[in-house]
Amino acid sequence: MSDLIARDTHRLSTNYGEDHGIPLWLYLISSDEHNALLDAGIASTPAHLGVELAGADVTLADITLLVNSHAHADHMGGDAVVIARSKAKLAAPLREVEWIEERDRYVSELWEAYPGVLEIDSEKGRQIREMCGPNARVDILLRDGDHLSVGTHELEVIITGGHSPAHLVLLDLETRVLFTFDFVQGHGTARLDGPTLLAPLYCDRRQYLSGLLRLLEEDFELLAPSHGKVLDKREGRRHIEDSIAFVHELDQYVLNLLTEEGAISTREVASRIGFEFGNFGGVNLQTASLAEAHLRDLGRLGRAEPHWSLRLAGKSRDTEAGVVLR
Repeated sequence: MSDLIARDTHRLSTNYGEDHGIPLWLYLISSDEHNALLDAGIASTPAHLGVELAGADVTLADITLLVNSHAHADHMGGDAVVIARSKAKLAAPLREVEWIEERDRYVSELWEAYPGVLEIDSEKGRQIREMCGPNARVDILLRDGDHLSVGTHELEVIITGGHSPAHLVLLDLETRVLFTFDFVQGHGTARLDGPTLLAPLYCDRRQYLSGLLRLLEEDFELLAPSHGKVLDKREGRRHIEDSIAFVHELDQYVLNLLTEEGAISTREVASRIGFEFGNFGGVNLQTASLAEAHLRDLGRLGRAEPHWSLRLAGKSRDTEAGVVLR
């Protein structure tokens, strides 16, 4: 059953954790016959929402607004089903629209964006596309500072980016619930299926850090993420501060790696982050994104420079996509 976390605001559990080892929560705001579903889960999620929505005395057909916080499969995969069963309008950040409306582009530009670092075989690609579900058309383009009305609730749109090109956070100006979705990630998320953590994911270190600093200035009472428990104001601020600390700690770690090695591949940095810096399971999308984001930022500062070399038969891929310290 759904949990009432604030006035007119329910947290909905999903089937995502059973298959992927990470809890995923959606949120519903229901007021004056207006029902906003915040994110849609993966393609199979809407079929599992009946009991959760019933706890709020709502059905899928009653949804009037669907908001995508960002264009990742576990947040947009159920879009087409929700829209087909409810005729809801879909709202999403402007810079995320291309991935929402063209799921193959999402796979290509995110999952296949780390050549020589992260290898996606055909089976993994099939699984990702299956989670994505069909393409969906965005009706409402969201920009920083926009507002969405849901009955008596007014939601302020805060574009943070970092985790994805234009990840958004929503602040309910009535209840002061800050819906952070995937943005505030601390030092990682505990998995349900093993001892490893899911590492934070951000593709732009500067944007992620500036977004976190901005959230510290917001006046909120509850922080509501997609992959963790709802936090009160004090705990929420600590979680934001912990996320900031992670960035600075990884800054120093990557710089130390480069200082020690002189030259090192992006894949090796991702592996060391995944096994040494944290218990993140080695090279995966999260650690590849972290390695790339921090190395790129050192390049912006003139502290390091990338280089490419031709792959020779039998030669280790770890010699590719390398970075040299200046």
